[in-house]
Amino acid sequence: MTGELDCSVCGESSSSFFMTVGTASICMDCSKKSKGKIPQFQKPQTFTRYICKTHNCGTYNVGKMYNTHEMKDCVIIEQVTLGIIRPATFGGLNGDIGRGHFLGVNEIVRLVTNLANYKRFAFIHIKNRSNYNSKKLSYPDKKYYNKHLRYLPIMHSIDYHKSDEYLMKLKFNLNMYISTMPKRARPVIVPQAVRAKMYYSNLMKDFSSQVIKK
Repeated sequence: MTGELDCSVCGESSSSFFMTVGTASICMDCSKKSKGKIPQFQKPQTFTRYICKTHNCGTYNVGKMYNTHEMKDCVIIEQVTLGIIRPATFGGLNGDIGRGHFLGVNEIVRLVTNLANYKRFAFIHIKNRSNYNSKKLSYPDKKYYNKHLRYLPIMHSIDYHKSDEYLMKLKFNLNMYISTMPKRARPVIVPQAVRAKMYYSNLMKDFSSQVIKK
């Protein structure tokens, strides 16, 4: 069974030589007359999805996966899809797949990172408060220091009388213990002038006794 092809431009079968573009066909005569007006076949758009098999989360945002989420134990695969599968980002918390929501697996890595941040912050703080001039701090150090100041605990008024009751009990027990101890006789304190007279008087007595013996 044979059939003729119809041109999508002129609608006739004026030529037996046809070009097929996608689902449309055009004859050679029309293709020569209408250059640039040939219907083009549109390729379906594809999207790449990044999935972490270790933490069971995924997203179409490459920066969110490799910059915010990726950790040492992550196994990340790529999946090409026709269109975007909803939800576009799954796992994590409310569309956030950052490392902060997966500390159960990476607590040691997070603690090491926090220790390094603390060392750098403490070094900048000591350098800023010591004899060094604050102008010697580089711009990245100043920016890093000011950024991490907001993570310090908020200052609050200190209650200095919080432990007064415990201190009074301890003082009472100490006084009771001291009262049970036997009292010791305190030595008589001789003034310096009296002690000097006694020394010289004893010295003269010894000297006179030696003279009489001779």
